[in-house]
Amino acid sequence: TVSGKIGIANTGAQVLSAKSVSGRITVASENGGELNVVTTSGRVELENIACQRLFAKSTSGRIVLLNAIASDSMSLENTSGRVELHGCDAQNIRINTVSGSVSGTLLSGKVFSTGSKSGSVDVPANSGDGICEIKTTSGSIHIKIE
Repeated sequence: TVSGKIGIANTGAQVLSAKSVSGRITVASENGGELNVVTTSGRVELENIACQRLFAKSTSGRIVLLNAIASDSMSLENTSGRVELHGCDAQNIRINTVSGSVSGTLLSGKVFSTGSKSGSVDVPANSGDGICEIKTTSGSIHIKIE
């Protein structure tokens, strides 16, 4: 959509993609193979997600994940806005922001690779066999394991 909200729930699709120029994208209760969500100016909310691969991108807007589990990879990109994870996990997690903080909780230990040019970094000690890479230019990084 060009302008307006997108709400998706319970489709069971193997590949699910949603794209918006200006507007909130909400995906809830999805169980499938691949989830791709892209918005230029708007909030991304993903709740109760179980998939293989998850990709979410926003140029200007918050990305919020609640109980989102990707068995393979999770990739989140945000130019200007926060990234929040609440009870999320994936074998490989990659998060990049330019001016936005990254915070939240993961369900299992990871080997962390982090970097922030002008913000604090607080992540758990390396544990587990998964990888979590978080990079931000101007923003803090605060992650905990539930």
